[in-house]
Amino acid sequence: MYQDPYPPDALEHILEYDTLSYTDDFGDNIQYVLKVKAIGLCERVVKYLHVVEQSKPRYRYCPDCKAEGKQEITTWICFQCSTKNQRDVLVCAEHVGSEHEDHSTEPVTY
Repeated sequence: MYQDPYPPDALEHILEYDTLSYTDDFGDNIQYVLKVKAIGLCERVVKYLHVVEQSKPRYRYCPDCKAEGKQEITTWICFQCSTKNQRDVLVCAEHVGSEHEDHSTEPVTY
């Protein structure tokens, strides 16, 4: 079970213009520095916590479908073709079954 390392009143000690740091250590060791611009009262109509902003996925489209005049989002990566071509070879579900059936493939997560 996850236990928060901070006491329940930890946020009460944060002041305007304080600097907070956060390390995302899921393999990349990315360090974030957050600067508190202002502290205001909670809005009663907003359910906390909520996503303020999030990156939109950058979908890639199947090149085989493009050649056929269709636009289909890639959902699979073929590792054998990627190694052979020295670039990511991404395909849709239709083409992974028909052209990469005996290859090492994995679903793509956006």
